[in-house]
Amino acid sequence: QIRTINNCQFCNEPVSHDAENGNRACSACIDHDHDTGITRGVLCRNCNQSEGILKTWAENLNTDLLGVIELLKDYLQNPPLDKSWTQDRNLI
Repeated sequence: QIRTINNCQFCNEPVSHDAENGNRACSACIDHDHDTGITRGVLCRNCNQSEGILKTWAENLNTDLLGVIELLKDYLQNPPLDKSWTQDRNLI
C-alpha cells in the first residue's frame, strides 16, 4: 500500500498522506512517469519538483541527467562572472 510509506523514497524526509498532518496539503507526492503512467514511488514535494525540473533541464539542454549534473558542476566550479569581475564593480 502506497499510504503506508511515510518517508520520501529519495531523501528519506517524513511525508504525510493526510492534508491535516501536512503543511497546507498532503506532503506525499505519488511520483509517476507522465509518458507511461508507471508509478515510481513516494516523494516529498521538494524531491518531486526537483526531479521534474532536472528532467526538463535535460530535455531543454539536449542531454541526460548526468549531463545536467556535469554542466551544473562546471558552472559552480568555473563561474562565468568570477570574483574579480564583481569586486571591480563593488557589487559584492
